[in-house]
Amino acid sequence: MKNKHDKLFYKYLDGILSEEEKSELNNLLREDDEACERLKLLATVSEGLSEYSYHPQNNETKPSLKYVPWLISLAASIVAVLSFLRPEAIPDSPEPVFPTSQTPFYALLVDQAGADFASGAGPDQVRFNKGLYQLDDGVIHLRFSNGVDTVMRAPATFAIRNDYNIRLDHGDVWAIVPPGAEGFTISSPSIDYEDRGTEFAISVDGVNGSSTLHVIDGQVDARNPKSNELLSSVFEGQSTEFSEGELIPVETPDLSKFPSPNSIGYLRWQEQHSFYTNQSDELIGYFPFFEEPHLKNYSTNPTIGDGEIHGARWVTGRWPGKKALLFDRDDDYVEFNITHEFNELSMSTWINIDRFDKTLTSVFVSNDWDVPGDFFWQMTRYGQIWMGYRGGNRINKTNTQVIPTGQWVHLSGSVSIPQKRVKLFINGEMMSYADLDPSSFNKMVPGMCRMGNWHTTNINEGNKVRALCGKIDQFSIWQKELSQEEVEDLVELGKPSVLWAMSSQ
Repeated sequence: MKNKHDKLFYKYLDGILSEEEKSELNNLLREDDEACERLKLLATVSEGLSEYSYHPQNNETKPSLKYVPWLISLAASIVAVLSFLRPEAIPDSPEPVFPTSQTPFYALLVDQAGADFASGAGPDQVRFNKGLYQLDDGVIHLRFSNGVDTVMRAPATFAIRNDYNIRLDHGDVWAIVPPGAEGFTISSPSIDYEDRGTEFAISVDGVNGSSTLHVIDGQVDARNPKSNELLSSVFEGQSTEFSEGELIPVETPDLSKFPSPNSIGYLRWQEQHSFYTNQSDELIGYFPFFEEPHLKNYSTNPTIGDGEIHGARWVTGRWPGKKALLFDRDDDYVEFNITHEFNELSMSTWINIDRFDKTLTSVFVSNDWDVPGDFFWQMTRYGQIWMGYRGGNRINKTNTQVIPTGQWVHLSGSVSIPQKRVKLFINGEMMSYADLDPSSFNKMVPGMCRMGNWHTTNINEGNKVRALCGKIDQFSIWQKELSQEEVEDLVELGKPSVLWAMSSQ
């Protein structure tokens, strides 16, 4: 499915379609069966992926043995998707027509980090039917057709009986049960845990069959699997253990071993951190934004030194546990000294803008901007992006469409003097291409630079405060021009979630 359709779908799910777009969506759904199924898939998994509480993760997470790159590409091509779900008709427009699914399955894989299943014990692409599954490595997030979310970390062995019952033979499961799905049951070898509208975590020891339950919210009933006799009702904040035929209250277990849905993206990013550190010498600056006194460069060819943090503060980044720098005062910035000369430079970052307060907002700009070779990457008051360098008396720049505020956006740009061009990307899509004239100076020498602000000693310079209002999470610099494919890969590696919307482009 093309990205332009996904943008339309996300706008529909967010309730921000214009009248023209409503008509366009209705026509698309009448003419394209695959578009119908894609929208049903997105509607199925779009609820409940955010606003979950965060539970700290174990820093000793085992690296992935097998990356699963097919998650989105296959999800986008699934034709048989949850026949029970039909998006409502768009107001004041003819009712969309949706085909029904003929392929039943009980759960859908909506996110993963390094998931690896045993041979013959894995899903049908991203679909989970009735049967036995063995997760050998990684973390998975399943959404059942009734809206129940379960998150499991390997090793785990489980059987799906239907969309209201799974048997957990071994492993740890975090379950979030929405209203209307009460009765969802996780069966251990010796006891059944029946939800009464709640959020809970369960661990099962595959050797002795003992199990531990902790109720995060609501109520869970522990029942005898043979007679369905109620053994105990467990309420919010309580924990219980079933071992050797006895159910007893226990202290709260270690919840750090239970990943939450919105922490999977961070786990995936941790695994893919090596993608950057294993890059060639062309990657001269890689700043993953770990919380340290300096903004450390982790590239294998650190031509650029560490950044000196002034004022900017560490806050939560794209995921709980991931860090970003907050710039919200006029004297917040990170300073670098880049003394080398370059024929080509590319930069990329994840940025979340709160507002555009200044005439110009600096992403990464040479101080003073008064000598040939100075570099700039900044945004206008209207959210357009400029990138270029000072060539003699000529400023080479280009602009893009407006970037959105209040959400994570991937920005990337390249300046190539040999190719005489500037390319700018938003969320992996090239938004602007401009020919440039190197004029009398054909090298870029950034010198002393600032991220998130700008500095000048020229007292006559107007609008000298170009402070960024927002957050930056990860920043990379290459001494080459990035291709469209390379930029798209960067977006895929770092996007905040599987359902990260593109509708703002």
